[in-house]
Amino acid sequence: MPPDSDVQKRINAIRMLSIDAVQKANSGHPGLPLGAAPMAYAIWANHLKFNAGDLQWADRDRFILSAGHGSMLLYSLLYLTGSGLTLDDLKNFRQFESKTPGHPESHVTAGVEVTTGPLGQGVANAVGFAIAEAHLAAVYNRNQKIVDHYTYVIASDGDLMEGISAESASLAGHLRLGKLIVLYDDNHVSLAAPTEVTFTEDVLARYAAYGWHAQQVDHDDGNDVLAIDSAIAAAKADPRPSLIAVRANVGKVGGIINFCGQISGITASILTGYLVTAFHSYAWAFAVAGAYLAVGIAGYMFLLGKIELPLRPPKFVPPVS
Repeated sequence: MPPDSDVQKRINAIRMLSIDAVQKANSGHPGLPLGAAPMAYAIWANHLKFNAGDLQWADRDRFILSAGHGSMLLYSLLYLTGSGLTLDDLKNFRQFESKTPGHPESHVTAGVEVTTGPLGQGVANAVGFAIAEAHLAAVYNRNQKIVDHYTYVIASDGDLMEGISAESASLAGHLRLGKLIVLYDDNHVSLAAPTEVTFTEDVLARYAAYGWHAQQVDHDDGNDVLAIDSAIAAAKADPRPSLIAVRANVGKVGGIINFCGQISGITASILTGYLVTAFHSYAWAFAVAGAYLAVGIAGYMFLLGKIELPLRPPKFVPPVS
């Protein structure tokens, strides 16, 4: 079921704030905020327990954007929920000494729980947060629940490729950290190529083997807040840590899918920003978008061995002695 018009407007507000800031900075990653906005909205609007007036409230739920390259998603959420950031802060994205650096930094921006950027690190940090919650709850929750909060994560393909996330996820399954919920932005695109070229393992089966509760929100429902909301509710009801693979589209905007999303992650991200903003920008954006599309197609064909690029070095032939 598609989201109703009011919910869709809120999701699109997250998307457009994010890509406008990236475009103004002429730097950043618009693809993740565009594709992951519905799952982020589902967490923040329907599940996340927090106080915008007291971002250090001890028993708040924690939200960790492990895919820190998509930092504008988090900054847009903080702004729209009145959690400390202003519109001017968003306009200063990636500028020197701004509150909105290229990757989230906990010592710079209020509301950022942990600094993320190196892939996999945020997942491992989240496991630590969940361990802390479980320990404090065991110590202090006697006659009443004093410590009772969840840790939510949005992670990318790159995060789940890393060894640090695998090792920490194994520990989380062993410890049965039921207050840890990871939403996996399963958009089938990595920086180098589609995941059919770079990352073909069964992620859900791997996490189930770790002892996690593993679910999938399929392609048709990846933009459906109700479907994502139901998956999160099922995760909360299970005593194990949870992985929810949300089949998203990098660069999806209001029902329009970036047709380049299956070519390469870098092309999709760059091209999406130009296509969306070109309508209120300059005509040359179309020409640049076309150039990126051509490069992306050529790169994809090259990776599959379908063509040889002119600059490819000749095969080495040892001299005859």
